Amino acid sequence: MLDTSQPVTNVDGEFAEKEILRLKEAVKQAEEARVEAEAAHRHHHQPLMTPPANEPASPDLSRQISALTRLHALSRQLAGAMDLRPAMQAILDTLVELHGGSAGLLSIYDPVSGVLREAASAGFGWDLIDRCREIVPGVENGACGHAFHSRTRVIIEDTETDPTFVLFRDFAREPGFRSVHSTPMFTRRGELIGVITCHFATPSRPAQIEMQIADMCAQQAAEVAEAVRDQQALRESDRRKDEFIAILAHELRNPLAPIRNALQAMDLSPEPGMQEQARAIISRQVEQMVRLVDDLLDVSRITRGTVDLQPEDTTLAAVVNSAIETTAPMVRKLGHELVVALPWDDIPLKADPTRLAQAFSNILNNAAKFTPPGGRITLTAEASDDVVTVAISDNGVGIPQDKLEAVFDIFTQADNSIGRAQGGLGIGLTIARKLAELHGGRIRAASEGPGLGSRFTVTLPAVAEDNKSRHEEKNDMNTEGQKGEALRVLIVDDNRDSAMTLGWLVEMLGEDYKLAHSGEEALSVASEYSPELVLMDIGMPGMTGYDVVKKMRENPALNSTVFAAQTGWGEEQHRKNSRDAGFDHHLVKPVSMKHLQDLLADIKGPKAS
Repeated sequence: MLDTSQPVTNVDGEFAEKEILRLKEAVKQAEEARVEAEAAHRHHHQPLMTPPANEPASPDLSRQISALTRLHALSRQLAGAMDLRPAMQAILDTLVELHGGSAGLLSIYDPVSGVLREAASAGFGWDLIDRCREIVPGVENGACGHAFHSRTRVIIEDTETDPTFVLFRDFAREPGFRSVHSTPMFTRRGELIGVITCHFATPSRPAQIEMQIADMCAQQAAEVAEAVRDQQALRESDRRKDEFIAILAHELRNPLAPIRNALQAMDLSPEPGMQEQARAIISRQVEQMVRLVDDLLDVSRITRGTVDLQPEDTTLAAVVNSAIETTAPMVRKLGHELVVALPWDDIPLKADPTRLAQAFSNILNNAAKFTPPGGRITLTAEASDDVVTVAISDNGVGIPQDKLEAVFDIFTQADNSIGRAQGGLGIGLTIARKLAELHGGRIRAASEGPGLGSRFTVTLPAVAEDNKSRHEEKNDMNTEGQKGEALRVLIVDDNRDSAMTLGWLVEMLGEDYKLAHSGEEALSVASEYSPELVLMDIGMPGMTGYDVVKKMRENPALNSTVFAAQTGWGEEQHRKNSRDAGFDHHLVKPVSMKHLQDLLADIKGPKAS
C-alpha cells in the first residue's frame, strides 16, 4: 500500500549530529532521574524494582543513538567517494543491518533508457538480481517502481495480502520476504534520482525511527550519487578538453609543413610552374589556418553570447546555396552525392545570411566527414505559416542514442576514424546550434544508431505574412566601367610584410597606395598624400591606430577620407572601440580579397556615378 501519512524526511549529516546530541542528553536525563528516584526510595526504606546499574535506561534511545552514530560514521567514510557501486553497497548494507532486514535493493534512475537500474543489492541470489536489474517506474511495478513513480514512500506490510503487490508475490516467495518498504532518493536540489528498498522475512510495518533511518540512508545515497556523477562529469570534461587541445595542435601544425616546404621549393627552383604550384599550396593552407582560427573565435563569441548578427531580408535558397558553395570541395573530394530539394516558391527569411549559411555548411561538412566515401547526403526544406524546416540527412556512421545531445557539446568529437581522417576541431555542430538559437530556431539530431546514418533538423521562425514583402534583387555594383581614377590608399601597419603584401593586392585591383609603418609616419604621409582610404592597424607601438585616426580626423583635408581599422581583434567590444575612435569600418585580419574589393567598390561607387 502507498503510505502518504509519513513524508520522506529531509535529513543530512548535520541533522544526524544534532539528533545524536539530543538523544544522548535524553539518556543522561533519564539516568539522572532514575538515580534520584532510587535515592528517594531508599530514604523511605521502600524496595525499588530497577534494572542493574549498567543497564541502559531506554533501549529505544540507545538504539537510536547507535543507528545515528553508525550513519554519521558512514557519512564521513563516504565523503569524497569516487566509485558509485561500492558507496551504494555500503549504504544499503547499513540500512538492511539497522532495520534487521533480510534483503535490500538500491536502484538509480537512468534518464536515457527511462528505467531504474540496480546499483547495489543484499540478500538476493544472482537469479533474482537479474530480474531486478531494470525496473520501469510505475504504480504496478512493485514497491520500488511505485515509490519512484509516486515520489513518496511505499510500504507493503504483507506481500501475501496487499492487493498492490499481487503481481510480485511469486517473486517475494522465492527469497522468502513478507514485507517491504521503498524510499525515494532526493538530492539537495530536489532531483529524484533513485529508490532504496528494504525487505523483511515477516509481515511488519516500520516504526517511526526506522522510517527516519531509511530517509537518512536515502538522502545519503542521493548526495553521494550526485557527487560521484559531478566528479565524473568534471573528469570527462577535462578529458575532452585535453583531447581538443591535442586535436587543435595537430590541426594547426598540419598546414605549416606544406607552407614551409613550398617556400623552400620556391627558393630552390626558379621554374614558373613550380612557383605557381607552390603559391597555390601556400594559399590553400593559409585559408585552412584562417578557417581554424575563425572557428575558435566564433565558438568563443557565440558561447559567450557576444556574436553580432546582422539580420536582413534574404531567402532560404540564397542561404542554402552559399552553404553548399562552402561545402562543395569536401563533398567532391569524398565522392558523395549531394541531393538538394527546395520548394518551388522561394522562402523569405529575416536572418544574417552569412551566419545562417555558416550553420548549414557546418552541418553539411559534418555529414560529409562522417559518411564513408561515395555516400549520399540530402537537404530538404519545407515551410508552414510558423516555421521553416530544413533537414540534412546522410547514410554515414550514425550516432549512438546516448550521444545525440553530446554531439553539440563543445570539446566533443566523435571517436570515429572516418571523421577524424578529415580533420577539424569538432566544434562545428556547437557553432551551428548556437547560431540557429540566435536566429530564434533550434537544431535536433536523430539517428537509428551506429552505421545507420543521421539526420539534423533545423527549424527557424517563418517571416510573418503581413511582413512579407517583395524581395527586390539588390544589383551588385559592377565595378567594370566604374573604376575611374585610381583611389589613393594609405596602408598603416608596423608589420612591414603585412603592409607590403596588402599594398600588392590594392595595386592589383587598380588602385594607388603608399605605406607607413608608425603613427607618426602615417600622419606625415597623410598630410601630403591626402588618401581617400586609410587601412590602419590598431596595435602599433607608440601611437596606436586609435590615436592616429583621432589625429587624422582633426585634419580638414581628410574630411572625406574613409578610415578602416584592420586588426586581429574581432569582438563586438573591439568594433565599438573602433567606431568610437573614428573608424568607418572594422576589418579582421587577414583581410580577404572579397572584403577588400567590396570596400573599394563602396568607396568608388558614388564617385563613378
